[in-house]
This record gives sequence, structure tokens and C-alpha cells, in this order.
Amino acid sequence: MGLVVHKDTRKSKITYVGGSLEGGLGPSSYLIEDQDSLGLIDLGLEFTKWPADTHPLTKLWYPKKVQGPVLLWKILNGRRIDWILVTHLHLDHAGGLPLAVEFLDPHAKIFADPITNAGLEIVLRDTLKFSPYMYDVFEVDNILRRRVDLPLGEYELVPGRKVFSKKAGHLLGALSFLF
Repeated sequence: MGLVVHKDTRKSKITYVGGSLEGGLGPSSYLIEDQDSLGLIDLGLEFTKWPADTHPLTKLWYPKKVQGPVLLWKILNGRRIDWILVTHLHLDHAGGLPLAVEFLDPHAKIFADPITNAGLEIVLRDTLKFSPYMYDVFEVDNILRRRVDLPLGEYELVPGRKVFSKKAGHLLGALSFLF
């Protein structure tokens, strides 16, 4: 009996789109692309000071402003996102998901731990309530309809694209991924 070695000839490209490597909080995100699919790991929000607000009471009540990720959507080159993986529920990782709606394939799914998926509705609706300029209720509903609970271990996100997920320990429901 001979030894059979399988070599995957597909090449994947990983693009760092934004996050804590630039300093501060969020918006964390990585684009994973190959010839068959285009995926995103996280899509967070950024927290910045409100430099234009100088009134002491405004600074006291609203010390930080939430804003969307500074993504260069043109790097998608007209391609649609096929899947999104969410590592955990913090706003700098999951708070910007509704901003991706117009770039999602109609069948795209959002995969996360069941705990993260359950909390996602609360986080997105709270962001909508307290930062209504970010996105609208229709974008939030679109994202929430796409949620899929990701089991631990190996899972096929789309045909030909498998991921291995395991608990990350950062936060209840946090996952790390191996492709």
C-alpha cells in the first residue's frame, strides 16, 4: 500500500482590513479570499473621541463616539462576501456587521458560537438605539436572519471552504479558527 499525499493547490489570500494593530480599539477585520469564496472574519466598530464637542456636560455624557470601520470596500473588486465568521461579541469585532449588508451574497451566512449569536441581537439593537447614524433596523434584521450556530471542530462554511473552530477563552462564546 502506497502513501497518498493530497496537495491543495488553491491559494488563499488574507488581507488585514483594520483593527487593533493600528492602535486603540477596532474595527477588527480580515478578508479571506480564494478562487471559490470570499469571507470575512469579524467586522467591528471604532471608538473615537468627539473632538468637536467642547461642552463639559457633553464630554461627560458622551465621552466616545462610535463610528463604522474605515474599510476600503473597493478591495472586493465587485465580489460578494460569501461568509462571515465572528470571533466574539465585543463591538470592535461584531458591531459593524450591518455595514456589510450591501456587499453580501444573497446566500451569505454569518457563523458564530451559539452564545455569541444569541447576544448579537442585543448588541446590534443597542448600537442602533444609541448610535442611530450607524445603520438602520433593516440592515440589522438582514444580519440577524443570516446567523448560523457554528459547532466546535471541523465545519464546511461553503462548498470547498472548511474551518476548524475551538474555544478561545477570551470571553464566553469566543472562538478561534484554523483553516
